[in-house]
Amino acid sequence: MQRRQFLQGLATSGLFSSVGVCQEVAKDAVASDVGRFLSAQQLMSVWRREQDQLVETYVGKQNFDPRSPFLGGFPSQYQIYHVGAAAQYSLSMVAAFVDPKSVHHHSERIAESVNLAAEFLKRRQHQDGTIDLLTTNFHSPPDTAFIVRLVAMSLRLIRRYDQNGLPEFQGIANRFLERAGRALTVGGIHTPNHRWVVCRALALLNSLIPNRQYVARIDRWLLEGIDIDADGQYTEKSVAGYSPKVNHCLITVARLLKRDALFDAVRRNLQMTTYFLHANGELVTEASNRQDKFQIILPTAYYYGYRYMALKDRDAKFAGMARLIEAVVNAGELRRELVPFMDDPFLQGKLPTGVAPPTNYVKAFPHSGLVRIRRANVDVSLVSDNDRLLTFFKGNAPLQAMRFASAFFGKGQLVGKWIEREDGSFRLTQELKGPYFQPFPRDQITGDGDWSKMPKTGRTQSEVMTLQSSVTVHEHSGKLRVGFDIVGTDHVPVALELAFRTGGVFSGVKKLGDDRFLLKDGFGTYRMGDDVIQFGPGRAGHEWTQLRGAEPKLDGPSVYITGYSPFKFELQIS
Repeated sequence: MQRRQFLQGLATSGLFSSVGVCQEVAKDAVASDVGRFLSAQQLMSVWRREQDQLVETYVGKQNFDPRSPFLGGFPSQYQIYHVGAAAQYSLSMVAAFVDPKSVHHHSERIAESVNLAAEFLKRRQHQDGTIDLLTTNFHSPPDTAFIVRLVAMSLRLIRRYDQNGLPEFQGIANRFLERAGRALTVGGIHTPNHRWVVCRALALLNSLIPNRQYVARIDRWLLEGIDIDADGQYTEKSVAGYSPKVNHCLITVARLLKRDALFDAVRRNLQMTTYFLHANGELVTEASNRQDKFQIILPTAYYYGYRYMALKDRDAKFAGMARLIEAVVNAGELRRELVPFMDDPFLQGKLPTGVAPPTNYVKAFPHSGLVRIRRANVDVSLVSDNDRLLTFFKGNAPLQAMRFASAFFGKGQLVGKWIEREDGSFRLTQELKGPYFQPFPRDQITGDGDWSKMPKTGRTQSEVMTLQSSVTVHEHSGKLRVGFDIVGTDHVPVALELAFRTGGVFSGVKKLGDDRFLLKDGFGTYRMGDDVIQFGPGRAGHEWTQLRGAEPKLDGPSVYITGYSPFKFELQIS
């Protein structure tokens, strides 16, 4: 569905209470952007249809060759048989088998597939109870924990809906979980989020096979404290990847073990995330320390957390975010929520009336190194300690990065910290030095001519060149004035890069080739659908865009403004 100005549409849909700025921009809403929200039962019906179709696909992919060591598994595109695929696909098949409303209810064909998948899992489990993540980790407790969740959820569904169903699968799955449980009570982890993934797995295990050792191990990990900062973000700052997973883990432990104190971290993260949305509904991933950094990702993974906490707390803001996700994400793409809805009927409750997320603010997140600015359908991110100094989204038109580089001794990529000034502007500075080096001290020369024994740290510097860079951003009503002041050594080539997303249309720029464009003078525009970003004025001191020492050009089309130091220039973006 079209996502253009979806927040404005939500504000006028009648499903949210009155919210100041959303009412102000409501006239721009497009009714078709919102559509009709579905009840829990209607959502489950959509998800069930999606799952039923996928189950057919899974069975079609499964290895049924009795001579194959991978019998019962599911090959990847590279013909690798991952344990995770077998566990995930078998969970979907179990859910369909036990669900009276599924076309696969009590299907003997599905039962055969599920049993074969379970046998595959059994063969892939090591004697110590762990499994391998074939892409990187071997005998891995944390990756075992991810698998435990899937297998445990399969058993929980069977117990709730069809206690005597799939007896062969139940027997294999129980033995798999018991062995995995022993591994998780002693096994280590790699990353911060792995602690909570292990805790979730142990809590699910304990719900099926009560064991004081499981709870003791959970308490041992929890003793370290939840790693949430003052911004409301977890250590890895993985907005689109691990943060929603951590929320899911903490909610699971809290509800199964009645540890209500764990909900506080979830609330704080969910509150923060309401400010980490671009104007087109995508998540702000600029501050992530993991694989999702700068990736284009919708907030799909947050649905469980927002819905659960909206129902638990009767929280209008969280309900608004849950409804927002339903609006911006195709209902079928939320299909994996069917299993949690089946497992925990609490999730099927009616959401309270929602309040639309904020759309008019300037808010700093210092621990994330991010400043967020939102003005209706325009949003800006100022990013510290990163070569992508800022992003500018206008509806569906994204300026994905503004970067600046100089050909200064091979180290001229501009990076720094944004500091708010008294007048409300933000400033970033960088000072570079480019020295030359004198002969090595006579009394320290070894005589063998080995350069590595005569490091620069031991040499006197001379002819030290300097370059001071300052960038100042003024924002007013969603329009930016970005001032550049580059001084020090003269006649240093510089290049300002505006990196846009593939798929838009430019005007007012000169094509240099290979998705490179030059704004020589005047103003350029970038159009994506009905949304247009204007930028300029242009300047073209030269046509060298990939400066020595600068980071490689970003994927997608980039427009350049070029010159030499001293470079005093004001860029306007609107």
